[in-house]
Amino acid sequence: MARRHDLPLLPPFHSYIAFTSIDPARNRRRAYRIVIVPMDRAYAVVTYRGRVSGTQQVLIEPCTTWEAAMELAERRAHDRLLHGYTVESAA
Repeated sequence: MARRHDLPLLPPFHSYIAFTSIDPARNRRRAYRIVIVPMDRAYAVVTYRGRVSGTQQVLIEPCTTWEAAMELAERRAHDRLLHGYTVESAA
């Protein structure tokens, strides 16, 4: 795994970031979204992954604070960049 200072730069985001990985030669059209959702006195990092315009798998990971949720979301986002995904949008 890359050391922290070797990680690619992320665009600033507060609650949402979306990625795609498209390779027509390999019939690869993947989408990946990370959303930080406030819950009752906690937060959740919700990850959607699957084919572009296709069925999505959902992973929900609860966090006790916004800072913990943001740290988890940033780790997931860096993983996507390290696997060749490109950022489509962030908010």
